[in-house]
Amino acid sequence: MSSPDSRWQSLPDKAHSITLLIAGFTLLRLLLAGTLPLLPEEAYYWSWSRHLDWSYFDHPPLATYSMALSTAVFGQTVFGIKAAAVLWSLGWNLLWARLILDMYADRRLAFWTIAALNLTVMYEAFGIGPTPDSPLFFAWTGAIWSVWRLSQTGDGKWWFAAGAFVGLSWLAKYSGVLLLPVVFLYLLTSSRQRHWLRKPQPYIAVLLAAAIFSPVLVWNAQHDWASLAFQGSRRVGEMGGFKPRYFVVLVATQFLMLTPYLFVVAIGALVRGAREWFAGRPEDRERLLLLSAAVPIALFTLISFRSLVKFN
Repeated sequence: MSSPDSRWQSLPDKAHSITLLIAGFTLLRLLLAGTLPLLPEEAYYWSWSRHLDWSYFDHPPLATYSMALSTAVFGQTVFGIKAAAVLWSLGWNLLWARLILDMYADRRLAFWTIAALNLTVMYEAFGIGPTPDSPLFFAWTGAIWSVWRLSQTGDGKWWFAAGAFVGLSWLAKYSGVLLLPVVFLYLLTSSRQRHWLRKPQPYIAVLLAAAIFSPVLVWNAQHDWASLAFQGSRRVGEMGGFKPRYFVVLVATQFLMLTPYLFVVAIGALVRGAREWFAGRPEDRERLLLLSAAVPIALFTLISFRSLVKFN
């Protein structure tokens, strides 16, 4: 007869445990969406959905498009507005489970990583807050999963899925552009995947992403490229001198929003991954996950020494 501890340890190995976990978090978010008040930032994005356009000054339009759909179904209510983020978080959880199962074939690992990420303040906030970050999480995870499926199968058709997810990430938030160096560096540094750089599929995928992103380009062309300038050259121009206090602010907010435990675990994993990288021993799955994290971390850490970086 197994002990209570061994039964508890084996629970995540059961096929339905991941489904129940995701369903539980989704039901919790639906409950919160129906009871929590609308925040000013959420109302700001909702106001865009009342005046649909190709894109908007602050951000691309995907979050707004999804709110227009969710309010069309559930009405112009707080629940209808927040339901968009709940649906994005459901999609993100399903993609994450598929990614970890495909990479590691380990239900327990998939179960505990889903539990850990959903229990952080940051992911829970964007699981009910309809901001551009909600669809960005979905699209980023989908892009990484597609690239991994490509690596597993060698089937070039997965490039089209990757291109679609990358395009959705750009349509969600401009920081989705960082997926390009993530994927490029992954192909460049993997001896098994480098051959794709000599084939047309990756470049067709970029064209597909650009086609999905085209509403933002149309809007910018009609408005003297105001949004791209605001989020690009203007941001760079606003950076001042060396300000280490902004780096301290970034670390403190990440420490709290990721929760202290997961923050420490993530930094430890980043350090271990870097050591394996320089020792020349990383597997492709670790290489892909490491680059997916390290590229944005490195960029925004550097920026934080000159400008305030928001927690998201």
